[in-house]
Amino acid sequence: MRGFMVAMTGDRIRPEGFDHPSHTLTALRPTLDQYVAKHPDFYPDGVPKFSSLVLGISPARFHEYGHWNHISYNGPDSTNPPIMDPTQLFNLLFSVPPDVDLLKRRASLLDAVMEDGKDLKKRLGASDKLRLDEHLDHMDEIQRRLELSGAVCEIPAVPGNSDDIVAKTDIMAELLSKALACNLTRCFSFMLTSPATTHVFSAQGANNDFHTTVHNGEWDAARNVTMLQMQAFAALLARFQGTVDPEGTTLLDRSLVFGLSEYGEGYKHSVNEMAAVFAGGCNGHIAKGFHARNPGGNFSIAHVTIMRALGIECDSFGWNGGATTEHIAGILK
Repeated sequence: MRGFMVAMTGDRIRPEGFDHPSHTLTALRPTLDQYVAKHPDFYPDGVPKFSSLVLGISPARFHEYGHWNHISYNGPDSTNPPIMDPTQLFNLLFSVPPDVDLLKRRASLLDAVMEDGKDLKKRLGASDKLRLDEHLDHMDEIQRRLELSGAVCEIPAVPGNSDDIVAKTDIMAELLSKALACNLTRCFSFMLTSPATTHVFSAQGANNDFHTTVHNGEWDAARNVTMLQMQAFAALLARFQGTVDPEGTTLLDRSLVFGLSEYGEGYKHSVNEMAAVFAGGCNGHIAKGFHARNPGGNFSIAHVTIMRALGIECDSFGWNGGATTEHIAGILK
């Protein structure tokens, strides 16, 4: 269960509260998307309407609780549920509020509630203070969105939906690319399938859910599913490639998309040779067509590389044996 947690946080899972029989665990710290979105170097000119978007595609779940539903964490026991319905995403991003004055009044009301929360904090113990801080941070984000609500940029057509993973990815990717082009956000996570997914890929020759298919060693079906998942990833990148700004630069050229899986060899829960893809040019800071292999290496070198490509100060990244000061040699420009 540690695979995606290490890949997304640079740390082990939290030891306290971990229970293997019930498959219960949580992160020790924020996942990479939230670390970047909340880093002061990432939004030096001010945070847009959404500091980040958290999206998903397949609703299939190994369990209906905890980390089996999410790959985005704010910290221990604090997850960000993915938006998986295209209409919900469309309304969140592009529906113009009918009453802007009402939104302003709601923002003012939240401001008053937050002041009361700060007074309450003085009378709380240490653990309750942390919980209240997290709640107030969430309210502050809601307040900021209310204050920024109003006119939007070019509104796309109201989307449809699909049960096909590739088609649904394309629908969500179109909305996401519009949001990025409009500077509604600059950071996102996109969960195609959840950890240990139980999605059934029957058209790819899988008679069981994918978790069972891989453990059973049904390799032809597993390869077919992997190819389909890469087609979905390509659909996302194609939307970025097809979004061009007035200077003729594509959204993909401006972006750094970090693609990864939860394991190197899922059938034996192995994190050996964990693969990662850097897609996009990151405004010219990432070399294209680059391949590196580092058997037995530290996965956090990928994290350090991402930070430095984005212009985020990063002397080192990783914790509990995962710390490194190194980035992938030869890829940064």
